[in-house]
Amino acid sequence: YLRAVDAALRDDAVTGHLPLFVVAAEPTLGSFLRLARVPVAGTLRGNHLRTSRGELRRLLLPVVQRHVRTQTGRDLDRLHEVGDGPAACHGVDDVWSSAMAGRVHLLLVDQAYTYPATLADGGVRVEPVDDAEAPGVLDDLIDELIEVVRRSDGHVRFVPSDTLTGGVAALLRG
Repeated sequence: YLRAVDAALRDDAVTGHLPLFVVAAEPTLGSFLRLARVPVAGTLRGNHLRTSRGELRRLLLPVVQRHVRTQTGRDLDRLHEVGDGPAACHGVDDVWSSAMAGRVHLLLVDQAYTYPATLADGGVRVEPVDDAEAPGVLDDLIDELIEVVRRSDGHVRFVPSDTLTGGVAALLRG
């Protein structure tokens, strides 16, 4: 049974590329972790068959937050490692261009960053604007950017404010 669960969880159509958190009592949890080939982002030990949804959310929140902090740190380290080379880009113009070409593997977004803009040249070029309420203006191009990246099977991670120069950065596909 545990092998069948592991096999099912390796199917991206099932998981949607989302991190896996396993909630189980021992010895089931230990057995699953020993045989699993699917990456496990975090665990919550114990029998929670009768735990309410709200209580389970409260118990899992620190596990999820720890995973997000760890993963965000790794992503930012990777971004700094590749620098300004061909494996990364920074700033709305370069990231938008790369996203439109389907090259963004991971989009990093400052959690508080917004960018009102219009699109030019058939959506290929971005033009910033001052008035987010003006006719024809996208009040937040970042929302559109996220959708473009997700449509090309890219991933998106929000990072703490003022972490990125230019509000957005991307790690690119090879």
